Amino acid sequence: KMPVSFHKAFLYVLQHDRVIGAIGILGSVVSLVVFVFLVYQIYLAARGITTNEAFKWEMVEDAIDRGELFKEKKVYKRRYKALESSTEEKRVESLEEIDNLYDKGFLENLRQVLFPQSFD
Repeated sequence: KMPVSFHKAFLYVLQHDRVIGAIGILGSVVSLVVFVFLVYQIYLAARGITTNEAFKWEMVEDAIDRGELFKEKKVYKRRYKALESSTEEKRVESLEEIDNLYDKGFLENLRQVLFPQSFD
């Protein structure tokens, strides 16, 4: 007896039972989509962002590229025994200048995705 290859077995099933063949093709496509989604979610967890935030960070990056994003810094001046405050604006040059509060490192981000904190 000779072993049958996967390709020949697949073609045989498609010819003799089209419903099972169609379900097999559908299962393969769905498995691929789920796998791609899983990889994308792991990538987002590694970056410390959600799907919604990914699009917002792209908008922030575009604003930086156009030179439209500024950081404000409070400046305190002592004048006549009273503190005066004003703000200075500094143009953001790169995305690294902005802190992502939710990025706690790959393993901690992944732990928070798999085991989220309760709101009790």
